[in-house]
Amino acid sequence: MDRNELIQLRTRLKDARTQLFREKIIIQCVIDGGSVMTGAKATLARFRKLAQGASNIEVQVTGGFGAMWIISKPGNPRILYGYVDEARAEELFKRYVQGNDPCAEYAFAWLKDNIDYPDFKWATTNETDWQGIPHIGSTDWGRLQQRIVLRNCGDIDPESIEEYIAQGGYAGYEKALFDMGGDEIISEVKTSGLRGRGGAAFSMGIKWETVRSINRTPRYAIVNGHEGEPNVFKDRRIFEGDPHSVLEGLLIGCVATNIPEAYIYVGSEHPLAYKRMGKAVEDARKMGLLGEHSWHRLYL
Repeated sequence: MDRNELIQLRTRLKDARTQLFREKIIIQCVIDGGSVMTGAKATLARFRKLAQGASNIEVQVTGGFGAMWIISKPGNPRILYGYVDEARAEELFKRYVQGNDPCAEYAFAWLKDNIDYPDFKWATTNETDWQGIPHIGSTDWGRLQQRIVLRNCGDIDPESIEEYIAQGGYAGYEKALFDMGGDEIISEVKTSGLRGRGGAAFSMGIKWETVRSINRTPRYAIVNGHEGEPNVFKDRRIFEGDPHSVLEGLLIGCVATNIPEAYIYVGSEHPLAYKRMGKAVEDARKMGLLGEHSWHRLYL
């Protein structure tokens, strides 16, 4: 796949996704390491069974959105529901998916979709309640959030490279590779103020600059997602909810620092993160985004 083919693919996928949300009822079920432990797979199966044969309903899997289940109906805002089990799934389906009652007693919040409002910020509006459901920007959980790293979590299927690309995925990698040199990439990262997510919060731009200035070989990049500290789940959430964003960041870093080989370390105690990260790598390889015969010969 060359650059023009990726640009055309992104446009087609974005248009298709926009059309889907405008024409169908979308039920997005959170399947991650936390929800699976509380029966989310059974709830997903119930929604799929209820929607079987309905051409205007699509049930999707998505990553963690803070233990929320999401229902989007054309013309209505997206509604987030918490604590959805099989019984509640059936009630939501009958009362809201098939009817017009949004089940406000089970809803956590509403928000505008990112199809018609791609740059919508939760906390920058004075939105009012919708049918008894508060706007997410008025909740304690949502009012201070500006989702950057987790922007796709709870919105796309983490096992679909097509959905990631539809949301602008790999555009940063494309720009870094074709429009910028390594020094320019590093300068932009330094200007952004991006820092590591470990305890030291060290400047990412300085890290990359230091690595780029060293000429010794072999050279490797390592994504450390082990999370050895007690009760730490920041890396697992990203691996489970948006693995392609991790991969794209790694690719950009390897372009900037001139590194041809990399490893992604996922703890064995997080099997879903391991599965989804591995699938992301294989799908990107099949699409020609990494490996031999790719834009940048990065080996993972």
